[in-house]
Amino acid sequence: MKIRTNFVSNSSSTSFTIAYRDKYKPCPTCGHKPFNIVEMLQQNDNSDNSVNHKDDDLINYIVEDIERSNNSIGEYQMRKPNDIIFGSQTYAAEIEYEKKRIQNLKNHLEELRKYKKEGWLLADISVSYHDDTMNQLIKEMRQNNQIVIFQSDDD
Repeated sequence: MKIRTNFVSNSSSTSFTIAYRDKYKPCPTCGHKPFNIVEMLQQNDNSDNSVNHKDDDLINYIVEDIERSNNSIGEYQMRKPNDIIFGSQTYAAEIEYEKKRIQNLKNHLEELRKYKKEGWLLADISVSYHDDTMNQLIKEMRQNNQIVIFQSDDD
């Protein structure tokens, strides 16, 4: 699960965790059905657009991510706190970073579970910065309360 902590360079897409509804029934006359953003992304030819995790898989992925961070903290605690892990980052600083990250993930998980309980579907998606049509559609769906964007790697 991406939670952006600084500038990401060389990226052609942005990631969002969203909740969306798919309760709409097709028109009995013409069969038209409102957009399902996840289906559209899965059928899209743009390689920078994707659905990374959905519903329970997304929840499980976040739970596993929390476990991975807890394991990292355990490994870092076996080191000297002021030793350098990479660059100028110490193990002590990395432990604090992981603790904050875990709390953010837990808060995010709680929010997602609340929406899931209310009948929303969940997905972690990536959308190309260059796909103007998809970006406009997401903007409109957000304005019309058809999707909720919880976090993005641009936050």
